[in-house]
Amino acid sequence: MAASHVAIVRKTLKEYSDRGVFGSFTEKAPKNAKTQFEFLWLYNKRYTLEFDAEKDSLTFKDCFPHVPARSEMYGGLKDFLKERSNSNLRAHRRIDPARAVITCSNRAGKVSVSVKVKRNQYTYATKKLLNLLHETFLMVDQCFTEYLYEHFDLPEE
Repeated sequence: MAASHVAIVRKTLKEYSDRGVFGSFTEKAPKNAKTQFEFLWLYNKRYTLEFDAEKDSLTFKDCFPHVPARSEMYGGLKDFLKERSNSNLRAHRRIDPARAVITCSNRAGKVSVSVKVKRNQYTYATKKLLNLLHETFLMVDQCFTEYLYEHFDLPEE
């Protein structure tokens, strides 16, 4: 069963890669029921998306570096991610908690964003996580612009 789940995630990511959404798409050999996919994406940075077959989860590892756990930015990230499951959001922007549950973690100042897949909704969860990370970067650009200048080498123009 886990092999078919990773195949669904792989197929979904490959579709994005084939459309040119991200580049240098690679997959690492599975290790301990975890498969890692790497690709260039937002701000031309390398991202690691890890699929854990035992936990039915997808995690963007360390996608926001240098974020102190008690910072305003980390609080803002957690609040923003929590709001994505709010029933007041339009359906195309909302993450249905019956199909996928979003969490984030901060380990040594590196924030990871995860989705727990519910009811075998692997395609749904993968697409929603990709859209969510994009939306999260848009929020960071609006609310914490200096962070992107400092840690993603964006020009201050």
